[in-house]
Amino acid sequence: MSSGLTVELRSSVETFQVPVTIRIPYDESVFTSAGLSEEAARLFVLNETTGEWILVDTLAVDTDANVVVAERSSLSVFRVGYLVADPTQSAVAVTPNPLQVDRDGLVTVTPRTRSGALVGRGHIVGVRLASGSGTLGAPTFQADGSYAAPIHAPLLVGTAVVEASVDGVVLAQRPEVA
Repeated sequence: MSSGLTVELRSSVETFQVPVTIRIPYDESVFTSAGLSEEAARLFVLNETTGEWILVDTLAVDTDANVVVAERSSLSVFRVGYLVADPTQSAVAVTPNPLQVDRDGLVTVTPRTRSGALVGRGHIVGVRLASGSGTLGAPTFQADGSYAAPIHAPLLVGTAVVEASVDGVVLAQRPEVA
């Protein structure tokens, strides 16, 4: 996790019967300087026993107001940051594979952190053919946390190797398309 401002919220009530909505501000330059969209903003809460930052389910990222919105049943120390994709934990797949001549398929890139958590939207995901021929489209974010790019097989029969990157880091998986 990379991060910015830390905010401490406390209350005399240890646990709320009904969750409260919190709005934690962030500095957009933390994201733009890393080449990320503000949509990559995530909220983390400090586990005060272990010192570990835990990802919080986020309701929304308000890019106009520069705040992350979440519901919590307790208050603590919070930080807005972003997840960093691990090249060995992230996955790249091509479907269908083999891809028939002059047909379309899909390259799916699933960026994950070292612990296996999805990094989510707002990251720069790229795909290219490291070898072989074919046509690739631009990756777009999907509801399941992956990014998908169309691929079109050429008229010539052969194989190609697909390479993907997240925020400029090349992923370890390089599927071969037949």
